[in-house]
Amino acid sequence: MRQAVSGQQLPLAVDVLPAPGGSIVVSVDEAFDLSNKEHIRRANEIEMEMNDLGLLAVTDSTF
Repeated sequence: MRQAVSGQQLPLAVDVLPAPGGSIVVSVDEAFDLSNKEHIRRANEIEMEMNDLGLLAVTDSTF
């Protein structure tokens, strides 16, 4: 289920942009780098916020 999200719901996000059928969540203010541990940490924290709000389905229940 797609759902629009607001910046107020995700305070750790740099920005939340409207998109057809939902939102684009921007986690860092520069190009995302998979080798940057801070980028990965920030994205994971935002994912946890989204999960806590019921906005993100858990795909791996082992965590």
